[in-house]
Amino acid sequence: MSIFFIIRHDIENSVQQTITRQGYIKEQGVRSTVSRAITECVKGWRQIETIDTHSISMSLSRKIANHYREAIEKAINIAFGELPISRRSSQHLFEIARHLFCKHSDEDTNSGVVFAGFGEKEIFPSFIPLVLDGIFNNRLKYTKLGEPNRIGIDSEGVIAAFAQREMAARFMEGVDPLYLETEQGFMSELPNRFAEEVVMRLDRYNDSERQSLKQQLVNSCNEIVSDFQQQMSKLIEEQFTRPITDVVSLLPKPDLGKLAEALVNLSSIKRRFSRESETVAEPIDVAVISKGDGFIWIKRKHYFQPDLNPGFFTRRYKGVSYGNKEKK
Repeated sequence: MSIFFIIRHDIENSVQQTITRQGYIKEQGVRSTVSRAITECVKGWRQIETIDTHSISMSLSRKIANHYREAIEKAINIAFGELPISRRSSQHLFEIARHLFCKHSDEDTNSGVVFAGFGEKEIFPSFIPLVLDGIFNNRLKYTKLGEPNRIGIDSEGVIAAFAQREMAARFMEGVDPLYLETEQGFMSELPNRFAEEVVMRLDRYNDSERQSLKQQLVNSCNEIVSDFQQQMSKLIEEQFTRPITDVVSLLPKPDLGKLAEALVNLSSIKRRFSRESETVAEPIDVAVISKGDGFIWIKRKHYFQPDLNPGFFTRRYKGVSYGNKEKK
């Protein structure tokens, strides 16, 4: 529905621009606008490659789309209503739905799970994160976030954060991810903006010479920006990330648990004393997995709370306490 309404919005904007420019639009013009918007959208989806990390292939998505054909037709009718949809455009909308099943992942509604530990034949631990996007026709849709991360000779220690990872990233990289992303976005636009400003002030060149000079400036600036970003990445790795991971590779198991708890606690404190949603909060569960000991809880929430009397544990239910000794 959301994708279809985006297409509908583009159609309405195109129609309004035509009316503003010409003062009117014919029915055939509306049909052409609808067809063109849907065709451009489906071409965009076709260009997105289906990667191996998705659990639903394009061939399987065809079966899923056929299974939900009635729901897709209803979504088309709601989104486009009275707009003229040709048979070809309708087929394109069904194709868009197929692409959604195997390529699209809604970050606002999906959830994640991380598998970590040791396989029966593994000497070193590994983990792999997955993003779950729902079940379609009894088939779970998930996406692997890259290859499994493995500890070994080349990588002796790793700290990985998931979901609300900004505070852990600050600790590991010395800079907030949002700040870093904003800076990189600005730097990527800088070459074109700088070249445009310079060329606009060169009156003695004609348009062709300006365009050539502009392209040379853009290429030179791109090289400078690329070198800057590489140097910053190297600085973050050498001065922030690597010193911590080198220590992590030598820490005893109890201290690994304490470090993990501290990193989660940073996120909890930041969200508690800010306007953000408190999606991370105490108490924090901590566990350590090792080859010899297996899964061991270091810190865990308990519904059974200890009484003052040693050996007696109570559970409260509607104001009444029950325990493993006689009821008090």
